[in-house]
Amino acid sequence: MCVLLVEDEPLIRQILAEELREAGFKVCELATAEAAADLLATRPRPALLLTDIHTPGRLDGLELGRQVRSFFPDLPVVYMTGRPDIVGSLRDNEVLVRKPFTPPEILHTIRQLLAPPPG
Repeated sequence: MCVLLVEDEPLIRQILAEELREAGFKVCELATAEAAADLLATRPRPALLLTDIHTPGRLDGLELGRQVRSFFPDLPVVYMTGRPDIVGSLRDNEVLVRKPFTPPEILHTIRQLLAPPPG
């Protein structure tokens, strides 16, 4: 199962990638939403998108999520932000996680999103 991780802060990206790999996920790490959008045009669908909202460049994490969901409507998306002013409506299979968080909190959120529906 592959997680597409988009985070411009190298230390945060490294810690999250290591935790995800230790939990058994394959991880594709990128620093910008633009790079992620380009990658998604040539690679198979990931299991989940984990993206910071504020990334450098013309495309931010929210716009990346909208673009990805236009191709993969049911793709789970976890948005990360350290800004308290970010609020908004989320679609099904979308979660907003506020920084600071712990890697176990992110792993728990990801596992919940990827769990098969009950029944």
